[in-house]
Amino acid sequence: MIRGKDNTHDIIPFDIKDFQNEIDEFPSSDNIGPVNSVDDLLDKAERIPIRVYGEEIKNEKPFEVSHYGKHEIWMICGTLTPGYEGGAVNILV
Repeated sequence: MIRGKDNTHDIIPFDIKDFQNEIDEFPSSDNIGPVNSVDDLLDKAERIPIRVYGEEIKNEKPFEVSHYGKHEIWMICGTLTPGYEGGAVNILV
């Protein structure tokens, strides 16, 4: 568990193979640069979907953070308000 600016974040392991379809369907060559902490990761990664979907992405906070340690890949997932229909953003870094 790590503590971020606004929330406590559990780091959840995941398998990158489970997200191959999303990687193929929504490729990106964006580079967020070096990441020094989970807060830094969240701040930088959030900029990508804001550019695509707009400021309403901020309504998907708190973000869930997962880590695929074998290849040092982070996944940031938005959360939805209970009763809200639709999908949430997923960002692989």
